Amino acid sequence: MSDRFAGEIEIGGKVPKDLAQDLVDAVAEEGAAEGNDWGGKEFSPQSPGELMGVVAASGFEGILRLVNDQASFGAFTYLEAFCVKHGIAFNRKSEARYEYDAELVQFRSGMKEPMSFNCANFDDVLVPAAVVMQVVRKLEAALVASQSSSAYSHAVLGAVQQLREQCGVGIPALEPLEFV
Repeated sequence: MSDRFAGEIEIGGKVPKDLAQDLVDAVAEEGAAEGNDWGGKEFSPQSPGELMGVVAASGFEGILRLVNDQASFGAFTYLEAFCVKHGIAFNRKSEARYEYDAELVQFRSGMKEPMSFNCANFDDVLVPAAVVMQVVRKLEAALVASQSSSAYSHAVLGAVQQLREQCGVGIPALEPLEFV
């Protein structure tokens, strides 16, 4: 038996029409509730029209949002795998529980695999102190190299890029869900 704790997933972006029913089936299979209905009735849409009707009425700016306060390890294993396999964008957050840190998982079309970040419960991404110290050392080295402007610029840009990657800054926001 797995540990169960709260998780939420947001799905958006362009989904090919020929995958619409498969996405509906994956959502129904997951057994999560819609929107902010923590502990609520499982959302089991039967058609793409029903799914999009809920998305339109949800108030989440066209994003499909599902929640489950008893998700296995706070994840939506089947739905996440489906989205990755078919290049469907999502954000998943899970709360911290026991020895598990809170987590933000993001995937966008074109990525090889989802990116995972430790975070405060359903909040900001946390950057490990060791990574921050690596960046500090790079910036200190850049200051020493500042007599050569190209070396300085290269060192600073490299340090900034490392922080951006650790924070997930380069990942674009989810777009509204749309069947195309």
